[in-house]
Amino acid sequence: MLLTNISIKSRLLILCLIPTLVIILFTANTVVHIQDRLHSYAVINEKNQTLRHLSAFSRYVYEALALRIEGQSAAIALGMAQQSLNSITSVTHAEEHVSGSMSQSDHTLSYIEELNELLPELATVSSHGSLELGRLIYAVLYDLYSDVQSIESHSTELKVHKLDLVLSDLSWLYFWMEQEAWLAQEIKGIRLSYAEYATEYFKISERQQFYLDKFINLGADSDQINTLLNIFASRDFQRGSYYKQHMLLNEGSRGRLGDFALAIEQRNALVEKQLGLFSSKLHEELLSSIQRSENTLLVIAIGGFIVFSVMFFWGTSTLYRINSKLAKILAVMGSMRNSGSTELVSVDGKDEFSKFAQNINYLIQAQKDHERDLVVAKENAEAANQAKSVFLANMSHEIRTPLNGIMGMTEILSDSRLNSSQKDILSDIDVSSHALLVLINDILDLSKIESGNLTLSPSHADVREAVFEAMNMVSTKALKQQVELRATLSPDIPDSLYIDEFRFKQILMNLLSNAVKFTQDGSVSVVVKLMNEGEKAYLHCSVVDTGVGINEEKLEEIFEPFTQEDGSITRRYGGTGLGLAICRQIAELMGGSITASSTPGLGSRFSFVIPAQSVVETSKDKAKGKALFIVNDSKYESLIKSEAERFGLAVTAAESTNEVTMLDEQFDLIFYCYHPHHSSRRDLASLRARFNFSEIIGLQHHLYMLPDAEALVSSNLTLPFLGSRFEAAIIKALNSIQINTSYSDNERPQPYPINESRCVLIVEDNLMNQKIASFFLSKVGMNYQIASNGAEAVNMFQSGRLYTAILMDCMMPVMDGLTATRSIRKWETEQGRDRTPIIALTASVLPEEIDSCFEAGMDAYLPKPYKSQQLFDTFERLHVVL
Repeated sequence: MLLTNISIKSRLLILCLIPTLVIILFTANTVVHIQDRLHSYAVINEKNQTLRHLSAFSRYVYEALALRIEGQSAAIALGMAQQSLNSITSVTHAEEHVSGSMSQSDHTLSYIEELNELLPELATVSSHGSLELGRLIYAVLYDLYSDVQSIESHSTELKVHKLDLVLSDLSWLYFWMEQEAWLAQEIKGIRLSYAEYATEYFKISERQQFYLDKFINLGADSDQINTLLNIFASRDFQRGSYYKQHMLLNEGSRGRLGDFALAIEQRNALVEKQLGLFSSKLHEELLSSIQRSENTLLVIAIGGFIVFSVMFFWGTSTLYRINSKLAKILAVMGSMRNSGSTELVSVDGKDEFSKFAQNINYLIQAQKDHERDLVVAKENAEAANQAKSVFLANMSHEIRTPLNGIMGMTEILSDSRLNSSQKDILSDIDVSSHALLVLINDILDLSKIESGNLTLSPSHADVREAVFEAMNMVSTKALKQQVELRATLSPDIPDSLYIDEFRFKQILMNLLSNAVKFTQDGSVSVVVKLMNEGEKAYLHCSVVDTGVGINEEKLEEIFEPFTQEDGSITRRYGGTGLGLAICRQIAELMGGSITASSTPGLGSRFSFVIPAQSVVETSKDKAKGKALFIVNDSKYESLIKSEAERFGLAVTAAESTNEVTMLDEQFDLIFYCYHPHHSSRRDLASLRARFNFSEIIGLQHHLYMLPDAEALVSSNLTLPFLGSRFEAAIIKALNSIQINTSYSDNERPQPYPINESRCVLIVEDNLMNQKIASFFLSKVGMNYQIASNGAEAVNMFQSGRLYTAILMDCMMPVMDGLTATRSIRKWETEQGRDRTPIIALTASVLPEEIDSCFEAGMDAYLPKPYKSQQLFDTFERLHVVL
């Protein structure tokens, strides 16, 4: 299988390279080995020359010392010794000796320098001083011998190696024989007693015997041994041995010490002569071995070059033939892939490559025909996709218009007097219409994502408000299933972040809706925090439920369009399977990601992370005051405290009204959490009696709503939906306190009368939409006028009537809303009039049509269907006075 991943070119290249590389490596290894051997020969040759010069140096030094002891001039001997030492210096090369395993080459040079310093002293030293100087010279000479002898010759031929060992042992033997001669001179010069010289003499004799045994047993052959035996059998050597024996046994006469020294000198001369012969023989052997190695090196180099040339020529010619054919085919294929060229491969010859080229040409022609069919299919698919997008947009517009009537009329009916059964039916209508609206939006979003037309519109957004709004939108479903909603918001989240608030809320709404749908009698929690990673900030949001959970192997599948965990989920809980797919696509489009984890039977966690940018804004004025917080075991204690403190209040918490009696201070506000099992009326009456100037804000759990709660408090809020509602209730309460403390009962200002000049122009051709808009405006006591098309609206506006705002439909007969808006803006500019807020009311949700509304001069966009609160929130953003 490995070979299938390697190209043919690479295989051929490897097939040519491997034998070539083996030959090169083998040749190189052999050459390196021979070069190492040649280097070893050179080092051994230097060692041989050094030992020969050392022997000569030792002899000349001995002669000079003997002459100085007698008080005679030793200039000639010293000159010869200096010449030998200079020869040693020229032969000894530190770098070569280091590479030849002589680790103490620096010491060798220092010993030579030391001898160079000692030799001149010998020319002027006294007889007695000559003995001391001689001991010092021989001590240094011993160190120099040891350093030179440390050079090994293991990488040489066996014959050379054995001859090197023989020479080394014989050199040591000669050195100790010279030491013996020098000891004889010392005995003679200072008349040493037997006790004074015996130990040293025996040591010298022992070293001589050691190297003689080593010479015979380890290194020398029979001829070399016979040669040495002939020297030992000579008269001069025997006479020296005779005197040596007498000196060791203390049988010699003191008067014959001169004869003893002379006999040892003659004996040493014989050994030195033989040492020179062995050295010459080793030199000849080295030269012969060097010559043989050089010849071998030359033969190997020439042979390797010839083999390499043959292999290279044979391999490159084969490789070129195959590669050239493959290159032509690949060039045609590459041209077809990169530029779409349909050029055919040229066919020459009748070999396998020609047949291969013919088959390639057949495939190219088939590909050409297939591409032509694909172009036609692509054009048809694009036309169909465009038709689908137009169809979905038209269907969305046509469905939204009657849906606006249904939802609007539902809200109108909800304000009328209905019994509980009728209210339940109305609630079901509202939920069903909202579900239909969500489905329409999901289908449109999926279509935009698939066509790549989904765009982001980042702006300054209040993340806390977005979270509370999203939770409020699923509160009805949560109440129906008795699912508790919880929120945890990090205190470091700023008041404004630069994100696409609509898409953020859309993701959160989908996740919350799913979490509530799959949770029965449990809880759903939203956790939002801001994470900073260097210079970048990320908004991390998690939705955690205690629902049925999801199998781990299904966690990825649920993010596919129209996919749920299994078929039973659709039957039991409903849904299209579009929500999570859209959430993932939007999160990725925003530069973030979405993940899921779950344990069946325990619940799920869906988390998404999107990049966010903090917006530096001027700090707004915070409310100032003191608040008393009656907790009553509320699970939202931390959320309420953090939100109240964020608005600038100093909060004092009490578990119940029973603890209030212990408080002496007064409070501006009282936050009272209703308890399902306590009497709220008694608690509130007690608080009003204790704090008669404090405003009470009631906070009721979204699952335990009290129908008459609003009559007991100044403001009533539903937990956990705080945000702007909470802030508005706090400001309203504080303003009420200021009014109550500033005026007496007789001096209280009367409420302002309704300003009859406040009028909103409704531009709408659909009668149902006219009714809904007019009802919403009448609900808050605003006057309105109706225009059935854009032309009527322009005429009414140019008549001089001042309108507080204009609600403008976009698609109308006679004149559409965009043209009407342009005409109104043009007339305002010509007349120098202030800009009147124009709000687009349209059933179209296509981005290009929304952009065209703003380009025409509209100030806000409100998609149909819409609720009255959405309209009033839009008025508030545009600072339209209600």
